[in-house]
Amino acid sequence: MSSKVTDVFRASRSGAAAGRGGKAGKAAAEVPAAAPAAVQQPVAAAAQQQQAEADEVFLRQFDLDTRFGPCTGITRLQRWERAAKLGLDPPPEVPAIVRRHGEDTSFNRDLFYQPY
Repeated sequence: MSSKVTDVFRASRSGAAAGRGGKAGKAAAEVPAAAPAAVQQPVAAAAQQQQAEADEVFLRQFDLDTRFGPCTGITRLQRWERAAKLGLDPPPEVPAIVRRHGEDTSFNRDLFYQPY
C-alpha cells in the first residue's frame, strides 16, 4: 500500500490563512514589535556584564603599563592621579570607569591586590 504526501501532510489553505486578509492577517499585524520586558531584562543584564568585563580588561591594561609607574600598594585612581600630576598622560577613561563602578570596589584595586 503506497501513501501519498497529501495523506501525511495537510494542505494549507490559501487566502485568509496565508496572510492575504481575513482574521489571520489581522492577528499577525497586532503582534507587538518590541520584546516583552521579561526578555529585555536578561538582555540588559548581559550588556551590563559585557561592559563590566570590557572595563576590567581596560583597567588591567592600565595596571600593566609601566609608563605610569608601579601599581602595587595604591589604588588605580591614586595611580592615575599621580601619573597625571607627573605629566605622563594617563588614559582619561580610567577615572570615569572607576567612578562608574564605585571607588570602593575591585575596579579601583590594582591587578595585584591581595587582601591581608
